[in-house]
Amino acid sequence: MKKLLTLPALCFSLCLLHAQGTWIQKQSFITGRIAAATFDINGKGYLVGGLISTGALNDTWEYSGNAWTQKANFPGGQRGAMYSFSSGGKGYCGLGGDGISTAYHNFYEFDPAANTWTQKANFPGATVYASSYMTYNGKGYFSNGLDSGQTSALNETYEYDPVANAWTSKASFPGTVRFATCSFSIGTKGYSCCGFTGASALNEFWEYDMVNNAWTQKANYPGAARMGGVGFTIGLNGYYGLGLDLNNFTELNDLYRYNQASNTWMPMTSLNDTGNVFRSAFVLNGKAYAVGGETANGSYVNTVWEFDPPASSGIEDDRAGNFSLQVFPNPLTSSSILTLNGEMLPKEMELLMYDASGKLVRKEKMRTGNFILDKGSLGPGVYFIRVEAGSRCIAATKLLVQ
Repeated sequence: MKKLLTLPALCFSLCLLHAQGTWIQKQSFITGRIAAATFDINGKGYLVGGLISTGALNDTWEYSGNAWTQKANFPGGQRGAMYSFSSGGKGYCGLGGDGISTAYHNFYEFDPAANTWTQKANFPGATVYASSYMTYNGKGYFSNGLDSGQTSALNETYEYDPVANAWTSKASFPGTVRFATCSFSIGTKGYSCCGFTGASALNEFWEYDMVNNAWTQKANYPGAARMGGVGFTIGLNGYYGLGLDLNNFTELNDLYRYNQASNTWMPMTSLNDTGNVFRSAFVLNGKAYAVGGETANGSYVNTVWEFDPPASSGIEDDRAGNFSLQVFPNPLTSSSILTLNGEMLPKEMELLMYDASGKLVRKEKMRTGNFILDKGSLGPGVYFIRVEAGSRCIAATKLLVQ
């Protein structure tokens, strides 16, 4: 297997400091590309295929410790703009095409422990180029994209269940059909942002309730209308930005954070670089990594940027009441005690824990201000804890698990 070694003494590192997060340049990727499939498993990022000027690629790479290691090639042919996500320690990706003449409906599972790919059930719908995704309860969802001929935008929404190896058609997207959107997930809700109708770019923002199978339009994205942006989830916040402003045909470098509870956007630190169109992204240990991309004049880049969110995670933005939550010890190794401080504690409370990608990993009842949190099956990493009463957050904090 090939391996790109970290060169700490030689590697150029540029750090952009700001109160609203930090961008740090990391070890460059081997080949410039756009619209590669990505997923994260057990603290490692994976990148598969992608589009280049002459077609597409089928290589698979693992990112860990600021180094890239090549893994088993994707067996389904050279392609990009795939639908991808991770669940249960496995990665899933498929659909997409070579961007020229060949499109695919097949779908594959990647096992990082065995370094093997296994073909799964073919996708039964018409959407092929659908690179954005949402996840909840181990299942993956997507909506919006292009047909195999790259001529028609579609509004299909589908769910893939890895356990059943089955696809299920869900409620169609109710807005104007579009493609080149980007998505992220927060708890039981998935979000689709911006996109291109074929005639104009959009700044619309839509929420998909993955439990109740319903779409709702939310607060518009505050930046310019665009396509080809990048989205990701860190803790209980979604992030979206970069991309291409088609009205002026210029690259965009802004980034915004979305707070689900207040339905509001907050500006983050911009990425001062070129090649910001159709970057790919994954999240590791509470930080996002944006890989590759294209400039407005069509050049492909191989840069890798790490986004470290602001120290204020945003999970406290919607707190109701004067309560505080403390965890000791933090980091958690086997068990920790959560202490909720404040007058007149509610009688019925719930503790919700999310991993760094925004997935709900634990939900338990709280009846007193003290709660023993056992490590159980929690893997190492950054977690976000909320205490809710009547569906309102009353306290929140961050926890490190070792």
